[in-house]
Amino acid sequence: MKRYLLMLTLILGLVISCMPKEVALPNKNLKYEKGEITHKGKVYKGVVTYKGQPYTGKIATSAKEKLTSGWSGFINLKDGHLDGMTEVKNTKGEYTKFNVINSKFDGEYAAKMNKTGNVTIFFKDGRPESTKIEMKTLTTAIKQDFTIDADGKINGEMTAYGSTIIFKDGAAEVNGMTMKLYLNDKNKIITEIYQGDKLIQKDEPKTSLVPELLEKLIFPTMINGEKMDMSLVI
Repeated sequence: MKRYLLMLTLILGLVISCMPKEVALPNKNLKYEKGEITHKGKVYKGVVTYKGQPYTGKIATSAKEKLTSGWSGFINLKDGHLDGMTEVKNTKGEYTKFNVINSKFDGEYAAKMNKTGNVTIFFKDGRPESTKIEMKTLTTAIKQDFTIDADGKINGEMTAYGSTIIFKDGAAEVNGMTMKLYLNDKNKIITEIYQGDKLIQKDEPKTSLVPELLEKLIFPTMINGEKMDMSLVI
């Protein structure tokens, strides 16, 4: 009798703790935890959980569900973080797709947004090696077609306001000044403008494109139904 009770207890424990390999949104068991949680003695922060445990598996979205704002596709997670392929799209032809390996982008990152434009970046072990961007602003259209060498120097061309600037070894001459573009050790593309040898302007993006940033942007909206926090990038 004790043996049967023990077996029943083990079976019930397995059923309760079993984590599905795939879940669909909306799902009341999924939650994005912005703060820290502890599971089996390990501390996790900023993770998607399933019944309180960091989730490993695939999340499927449907364009019909209000929570996903008309997006359909899938996201792969490991221990509550992006891991593997992600691909989502909507009925307007907009899409995002990328691959994450060991918490780093790897391969092609592609995004198409009707209001802002298209972005294609090729990553190798988290480091961008080339970028191709077509963006729209209130005043002009901007095109970039860059490669990034081993030293982080930008090569290629950028077109804006009807003018094309060609960068070679990370530098270009613009209106009698020198503009330098390079990738720093934080994967941010830095812009410097020199008049002669004097640095007169330096611009650094607020953040770099890493999986952690996307998690903070999309998980609160997609999982919890909250408003996207654009202050993270603006």
